[in-house]
Amino acid sequence: MGFLNISNRYAKALLEIAKEKNIFDAVSNDMKLILNTLKESKELKIALKSPIIKESDKLNILKEIFSSKVSLESMQFVEFVLEKNRIEILSDISRRFVELVDEIQGFVEVEVASIDLLDNNQKELLKNKLESITHKKVRLSYKIDRNLIGGFTARVKDKVFDASVKHQLENLRKSFLQEHLN
Repeated sequence: MGFLNISNRYAKALLEIAKEKNIFDAVSNDMKLILNTLKESKELKIALKSPIIKESDKLNILKEIFSSKVSLESMQFVEFVLEKNRIEILSDISRRFVELVDEIQGFVEVEVASIDLLDNNQKELLKNKLESITHKKVRLSYKIDRNLIGGFTARVKDKVFDASVKHQLENLRKSFLQEHLN
């Protein structure tokens, strides 16, 4: 069984616990914090994956970082994941948990790439258009892509909306080639 299936099972189990104990928002915030911490700390990820570091030391590291910042249930869940020798996929479990929460709440993450920073008006127009297309509440993140000539690309999960000048020029080129072949 792949790590994605295992991560999904753990995330769903935590989701059920959070719903059952009526601590959904707290656990959701905790998992976002854990996910972001693991994303930002390469050293922590390496330590958790290391076969040299004892499980008890890994637990102490995690407690030191998170015990004062997350709920008791979230900390107990992290300990459970460690006991089951699955700590190396804690980031995947956290990411899947956040995705499940977003699905429940009707949110979708969209990564927008453009050659320059978008102004607030452009961001608002783009957000409204993407919400209309996806029928979900959109949470946008932005990055600069100097390979674009102009326009933007927007990635929603595995789907890409390409409104870049580069893409439009490629479509135009294909259209001209098609006309000359006929």
